[in-house]
Amino acid sequence: MLTGDSTDYVRGIPKVGPKTADKILAGKESWVDQYVAVQQAYASKGIEHEFWENATLVWIQREEGINFDGRPIESATESNEEGNEETSEEG
Repeated sequence: MLTGDSTDYVRGIPKVGPKTADKILAGKESWVDQYVAVQQAYASKGIEHEFWENATLVWIQREEGINFDGRPIESATESNEEGNEETSEEG
């Protein structure tokens, strides 16, 4: 997310290449610390809105039921109105 990735349509932070990305992430061993460092890097350039967009695009679920920002993910059944027959297991 720092340097961008054209394959995933992530623009990255302008003028941040691999060396700068290494500096930003230096000493950040947990994914939480890395997340905060990347978010702060985007915010420091005034493009925090792009952080949220990119984080959504590239999120790889690390823990079942948890979103990229640590919030629980609602299942499709839970997020639809109760009683909707399309969400029932039977069909």
